[in-house]
Parts: sequence; C-alpha cells; structure tokens
Amino acid sequence: MTPRLPLALMWMTLLLAPLRSTAADWQLAEGTLSFAGTQQEEPFEGVFRRFTVALAFDPASPEQARFDVRVDLASADSRQEERDSALAGPEWFDVATSAEARFTAQGARADGTG
Repeated sequence: MTPRLPLALMWMTLLLAPLRSTAADWQLAEGTLSFAGTQQEEPFEGVFRRFTVALAFDPASPEQARFDVRVDLASADSRQEERDSALAGPEWFDVATSAEARFTAQGARADGTG
C-alpha cells in the first residue's frame, strides 16, 4: 500500500456553506471537507467528519485576511472500515502521533473582478 494523498488535495474540496458573521470574523456553520486518495491502486473518496474553519476578512483591508482550518484526522471516513483503520495508521495520517492537521493562510488581494 502506497499512500497517495497529498495534503494540498485535502483542502481542494472544502465546500463552505453559509457562514455566521460577527463584524469581519467568520466561523463555518456547516460544510464538507472531502478528500480523495489511492490505496492499492484503487481510487477512493472520503470526508472528515470533524473540522473547524475560521476566516477573518475585511474587504477594505484584504491584506489582513486570515484563514485557519483545523481537522480532526481521526474523523476521516472513506465509507470502508478497513481502509479507515489504515488511514488512522502511520502510513497515512498517523493520528497516534499527530491527531490534528492545520492549514493557515494570511493575506489576500483583490483581483479586480468584484
């Protein structure tokens, strides 16, 4: 088994549903964080059941934007119990060593399209 799940791909399918807002700080109210991988040359897809997303954004100061995603790696669900056990193991997410993945980004810029 060769893991083929680059971390960047996990973030690719983050679908943000409606957000709750207080001033320029946002928290995800609902959404889906999905991933895709290959195990034993078989492609599969799954979701993380537990994650948080925080976004601070002010359109007047996009360079001050902050994006913070935290993912409970043990919540990976590929809809197949044996594969999910492998995902938690050292060849994939190694949840015994690091239970959480985190992605942060800072700053944004207007692209002129509105």
